[in-house]
Amino acid sequence: MDHVSIGGRYRFLRRLAQGGSGTVWSAQDDLGIFDKCAIKFPYCDPIDQSIRDRYQREACFLALLGESPHIVRPYACGESNGVPYLVMELLGMSLRELIDLYRYDRTPLSLDFISDIITQICSALVIAHRNLWPGAILHLDINPNNVLLQSTAGARPVVKIVDFSSARVARQRHLLALPTEGTPGYMAPEQERGDREALCPATDVYAIGVLALELLLLERGQVAWLQNSLVGTGVQDDHTPWESPLLIARRPDVPIALWHVVRQATRASATERFGDAGALADAWTAAMTQASHIAAAAAEPVHLLPALDPATRTQPLPCPATEILTQRVPSPVARPIAGLASLLASAPHRPSREPLSPEAVLQERLIAPPQR
Repeated sequence: MDHVSIGGRYRFLRRLAQGGSGTVWSAQDDLGIFDKCAIKFPYCDPIDQSIRDRYQREACFLALLGESPHIVRPYACGESNGVPYLVMELLGMSLRELIDLYRYDRTPLSLDFISDIITQICSALVIAHRNLWPGAILHLDINPNNVLLQSTAGARPVVKIVDFSSARVARQRHLLALPTEGTPGYMAPEQERGDREALCPATDVYAIGVLALELLLLERGQVAWLQNSLVGTGVQDDHTPWESPLLIARRPDVPIALWHVVRQATRASATERFGDAGALADAWTAAMTQASHIAAAAAEPVHLLPALDPATRTQPLPCPATEILTQRVPSPVARPIAGLASLLASAPHRPSREPLSPEAVLQERLIAPPQR
């Protein structure tokens, strides 16, 4: 490998990212097969056999899962002058860049956009978690830097999961000796304490829950706050979750059922979380569907009592007819959210402005190699 190209055909264009497992560059394929691509290789020196094995494992995992539309597609892998490298498709900006942009602008991400991102992440990992051979594949490093957004012709960005360098097959004995790696703040408790035998699909579920919480609040490290905010909140007799004033003050548009989903995903015990990414996706979708039904019922027009024809009336009216005609009958479905309406009315008003569009941001931030 030289400072201009690698593998004798991939010319470096621009450095995209650098992390614990290597550095990633955009490159031009001189053979014209892949055109623009991304190349990942280690930047440490010397390069021992453990690093080579790590790149080979990542290439194998991507080959097993590369058919998923939400996992980065591998193109090739090899070695150049003793340096291993991995060639993949070239993608757009990371979720970390998008979160930082919105945090700087103090503009919350829309709930629909967040739901779309989380369900796509779950769609990618459920294929890994339910892999039959050689077994459940755990990513073990889900964080905003490893979730890339690919802009498409439509309005919906496509999520792509990258960096399977820390991945392993659950409970494979010969992989238990490998060091447990990940990103602090997104690792589940069993991963933080290095309990390799306890790693399971629920370990990735914890990271997805932390990521979902960061998307909702645009802040890191809010897991303990969420768990405390939901202490004492349960379910009413009609199976509707009680409201939490703390959560309503932070994101009044997020249904309480969705907060409970995130809370269960970030439980300290793996047995109390969702079993895998598919179960999390099902619970998330159910919470969003329930919230849409409640909102639709609350938005129904107010019912008025029908006018009474004096010619057909046989009994005296219990009150003046004008009061009956204007009497409002509240919808019973709207009662559980009556407290929410009062809290929203007393919330401080923020000046309205044109919100940022994630799709427009993605279009502006597409990676363009420098002109030569």
